[in-house]
Order: sequence, then C-alpha cells, then structure tokens
Amino acid sequence: MGSIRSRLLASYTLVILACLAVVSVAVLLFLLRRSFPEQQMYLDLAAKSQAVLFRPVADELLRKQPPERLAAALQRIADTQQLRVILAESSGRVIGDSEDALTGHNLLEEAQLSRQTAEVIQGSFRPAGTWQRWLFVGRPIPPSHTYWFIVSRRAPRLPVFQLFGENMLSPLVQAGLLGLVLSVLLAWLISRSVARPIQQTAAAARAIADGDYDQQLPLSGPAEVRELASSFNQMARQVKASQQAQRDFVANVSHDLKTPLTSIQGFSQAILDGTAADREETQRAAGIIHDEADRMRRMVDDLLLLARMDAGQLQLARQPVDLVELLAGCVASLEPRARQGGVTLQVDAVAGIPPLNGDGDRLAQLFTNLLDNALKHTPSGGRVAVTLEQQHREAIVAITDTGPGIPAEQLERVFERFYRVDSSRARSQTKGVGLGLAICKELVEAHGGRIAAESVVGVGSKFSVYLPLADSAPTLAHRR
Repeated sequence: MGSIRSRLLASYTLVILACLAVVSVAVLLFLLRRSFPEQQMYLDLAAKSQAVLFRPVADELLRKQPPERLAAALQRIADTQQLRVILAESSGRVIGDSEDALTGHNLLEEAQLSRQTAEVIQGSFRPAGTWQRWLFVGRPIPPSHTYWFIVSRRAPRLPVFQLFGENMLSPLVQAGLLGLVLSVLLAWLISRSVARPIQQTAAAARAIADGDYDQQLPLSGPAEVRELASSFNQMARQVKASQQAQRDFVANVSHDLKTPLTSIQGFSQAILDGTAADREETQRAAGIIHDEADRMRRMVDDLLLLARMDAGQLQLARQPVDLVELLAGCVASLEPRARQGGVTLQVDAVAGIPPLNGDGDRLAQLFTNLLDNALKHTPSGGRVAVTLEQQHREAIVAITDTGPGIPAEQLERVFERFYRVDSSRARSQTKGVGLGLAICKELVEAHGGRIAAESVVGVGSKFSVYLPLADSAPTLAHRR
C-alpha cells in the first residue's frame, strides 16, 4: 500500500463500497416506509378456505361429535393444508382451534377486522400473552351458515425483510457485484492515469540526477498535470543552462586565470633569475605583474559581489540620487578612454527629472559597467550615446553604441552569468568572464527596475535601464 496507485485504488474501492452500502440502506428505508402487501396473504387465505370448504368437510365439522374428535378433525385439516384452522359460531365464539388456544374466546371481539360481510370475514388477531400476529380469513359453512370456517397463517415477524430477501436481495447483490467490478476497473484506470505522470516525473528527475539534462515531459492530461510537466520542463531547462553556465565558467575562469598567472610567473621569474637586468626591464615586468594581479582582483571582486547578492547580504544605501549628475560623472571618468580609442562619447539628458531613491555607488557601478562594455566593443570612429528621459514614474537610461552588434540567438543570453558573446565581437585582447552584464542586471533588479538589450548585427547595440522614481524599490539586494 506504499504506492500512490495502490492508495488511490484502495480509496476508490472504499468509496464504491460505501456508496453501495448507502444505496442498500436507502432501499431498506424505502421499503420500511412502505406498507407490507398483506392483501396478497389475505387472497391466498381466501383461496385456501374456498378450496378446503367443500361438502364432505362441512359435514364432518357439523356432525355431532365430542370436542376431542372435533379438535382432531381440525388438526387433520390444518396438517393437510399447513394452516391454522378455527371453527367458530356465528357470534364469534370459538368452538374449535387446531392450535387449541382460542377455544372459548370470541374471535370477532378480540380480532381486528379489516373486512366483514355475510360471505367472508378477514382480519388479524394476536393471542393473549404473545407478540405473534395471525392473519385469518373465514367463510360461513353451508347450508345453515351458522358456523364460520376460518383459516389463519402467521404474519411474518419482519415482513419487509422477508419481501426484500425473497424478491430484491438477489438482483440487488448481482447488480452491486457487477457495479463493484466495473467501478474497480474504472478506478484502476483512473489511478493509473494519475500515477503515470508522477512516475514519469520521478524517472525524469532520476535521469537529471544522473546527469541527463535533456529530459522533457509531455504536456498532456489534466490541467494540474500539464502545469506540473511545464514547471518540470522549465526546471530541467534551467538546470541544463545552469550546468552549461558552470562548465563555461570553469573553462573561462581557468583560461582567464591561466593567462595572468602565466604572465605573473614568467615576469617574476625574469626578475628573480636576472633576465630583466636593467631598471627599464624590471619596471616593465613589475608593471605587467601589477596589471595582471589587478585584473584577477577585479574578477574575484565580481564573483564575491554576485555571491553576496545571492545570499541577500548586499545592503543598498538609500538616498536621493540625481541621475543627471551621476551619469555626467560616469561619462567624465571614461572620457579619456573614449578619446584614446577614437570614440565619440555624448550625453543627452532631459532636465527636471526628480531624484531617484537608491544607492549612488551601486548605480555608478551599473552605468560604468554598461559604458565600459559599450566602449570596449565600439571601433575607432564610432559613437556611444547616453540618453536619459522620464516616462510616467520611470527614469529610462539608454546606452547605445555603434559596435558590431550581437547575434539574435545570443542576445537573450547576454545577462546570464559566465556567458560571453562570440569572441569575434571583442576588439581588444582584454576579455572578462561574462560577469559584467550579470552584475548590471542584479543591480537594476535590486533597485526595483529592469534592463533590456536590443541589437542589430553590423549596426550596434542598445541597453535600456528602467528605474522607478517612486519610493517603492526594495531595501535589500534582489535575491535570485
């Protein structure tokens, strides 16, 4: 009884048995409320009395004979017909009874008559001191009609159950068994249909645990099952993407760490063994070591920042931030680099935009990362434009470049961690590990906003940041 299928089957079977029991009780209650058809018994007794009461019997009963012989005659008739036979005067006084219990009693006074005519009497009586009820039918004995010949039979103690057992029990049991078999079969099919998607989900989950991330469940069955399958498929895709991202991360970090470590090791060895003999070579080696160490530090800082965001430990210092002033500062800090690369950097900000309630340092990091990314992929002679406008209660910051663009199939993944667009897009040898845009997305969502990317290959790319101006942004960093 451990599986869900067996439990469902057992539950359905119990429900079916309960329903059959309720139906049976309802039938019995219905019959109990119905009057027992005693008229049929009266008709049978009337027919018996008519058949027994012929001339030889009448002569024998009316012949002058002692009481013991009369009783024997009545007993003989009763044994033959399997009835109780009573002989009574027209006044109702019983002069003979095959049961010898009513002799001397007045039957017409003690009985409950349901019919009384000159030709027939019928009713019921209950002998003193007993609970047994008797039904009787009497006819006058010809030719004098001064005596009643009465035949009687015990009324069933529970007539309704006798009727139920004789007429309805067998067909009801047969119908119940047939209904039970069909219902159990239907319950088995239903439990199987319910349990199968769960079993498929369990098998797919085991396959994913074993490293097969291509599992997808069919979207069929009831709405709840389809919803479960859809959620599982989404989870499987996310797990696969996460595993792929981790593999890419390990490969990228290993590659990006290997290069600076090799440089640091090589140039430090040159200093140690005296290869960098003069001051100029030593300073050059030390500068390269410093730059590569700084590059590794930035990489580690990015990883630690994302880890803090995931743990919800990044606190945002909430204060009014003037976006016009903040963007001007970011552009000013990158202006020398833009001039050095031959890239035009311009700002177009709408005046009068109200301050944003946010963390100025983190917002500066956000826009600096986006501007750095745009400058990195914009060739000499290109242009990077920063625009700021307001729509309703949102500030929209758009950073547009005239770089090579991002292919459509890669655009939807640019905000994934550790994902890097094809290296042919980069114009320099300095490449990250795919964390910059992921950090930007986290910082935007931490301020209650959103970020979107648009790109056309050969034309350029555009990153739009939407930040709420109302005081409704969360106070902690967004948790994934």
